[in-house]
Parts: sequence; structure tokens; C-alpha cells
Amino acid sequence: MVFLMKINELRKLSTEESAPTAIGIKSESNTEEDVERTEETEQTTLTAKDQRFKQLLYTLMEEHIEEPGFAVEEFAACANLKRTQFYTKVKRITGLTPIELLRKAHLGHAAKLLIETDLNIDEVRERCGFSNSTTFYGYFKQQYGMTPRQYRQ
Repeated sequence: MVFLMKINELRKLSTEESAPTAIGIKSESNTEEDVERTEETEQTTLTAKDQRFKQLLYTLMEEHIEEPGFAVEEFAACANLKRTQFYTKVKRITGLTPIELLRKAHLGHAAKLLIETDLNIDEVRERCGFSNSTTFYGYFKQQYGMTPRQYRQ
């Protein structure tokens, strides 16, 4: 029921126009200073509707982070937008494409699982929606500057 309410609110927000902006996503690789600057920029440049839309995006990602089939198409459907419209709105609000946003969320979840659980790396990879080990290792190293095994140690 809560999920349906969030989808309805996301649909409502997605159909309303709002002012353009470009900001970055907070990630574990950002310094505290970058995060503070991003939060200041975010609060001064995003409209309230955009902030709610962004929060709902993050909530939906968090709720579906371990669902292998949850991809950009599902995001766009929840927002009641065509994929191209969704792409434009997410890029404007977050500074990332929907695919980049999902990938960062999946990699952040992988990093959390590596630290907080005893799951082996392949189990973490599968839980985070990566079907190919090479792809997972490549993106993880690009995001964190080290392999998943090094990150865990």
C-alpha cells in the first residue's frame, strides 16, 4: 500500500514542470566537503517538487535494490513517463543518467554488503543485479578505486 502511494506521488510529480538544474549524487567516494557543497546546491537550485521526485527515486531504488529485474524501464513506468522523458528529468535533477544512478545505487549496496556481511563476492554481485563478474569488478573498481576483495579487507 505504501509502495502504491509512493508510485502515485511519483507519477504526480513527474507530470509537473520544474526548473532545470544539474547536481551530482552523493556517493561514498565523495568527500564530506563535496557532500556539504552538493547539499547546499541541491537545496538552493532544486524546486520542492524536484526534491520530492528525487527522494522518491532514492526510496524506490532502496526498496528494490536486490530485485534483478528492476531497471530503468520499471523506474519510468512508476513515474508514468516515457523512457526518454524519464531520462531527461532524472539527468536534470541528479546530474546522472538513470542507468548511472541505478549503477551507483547497486555499487553502494554491494560495498555495504561486503563490509556488513560474510557473503562471498559472487553472492554480493548477484544480489546487486550484476550477472557478469567482469562487469561488476570493472564498475566496482571504477567507483571505489579498488577491487571488491580489496575493499572488504
